[in-house]
Amino acid sequence: MTDKQTWGTSSIYLAAAVMALGMEYDRTDKTDHRKMVFYFVVPEDKSDLEKYFGNLKFDFELVERQWTNRSLMVNAVRYAESLQALKSVIHSL
Repeated sequence: MTDKQTWGTSSIYLAAAVMALGMEYDRTDKTDHRKMVFYFVVPEDKSDLEKYFGNLKFDFELVERQWTNRSLMVNAVRYAESLQALKSVIHSL
């Protein structure tokens, strides 16, 4: 059994953007009662992602930087669906 690598953020909006870009949601950690951290699986074989992103490699840090700089582009419908899904996770905890 191999341990999967994960990447996390406490921003529900950034998490929704990452999810809208096709990353697999893993879990939510609420050990700190003041904030939640949303975790996503870091793909081991990034070559499979090329079918979604062309020759670009998915880079969580790049997505975070583009999000912060307000230059990240995501599909609006997927973003809304991802945000709703993460809100459902929050309310189920």
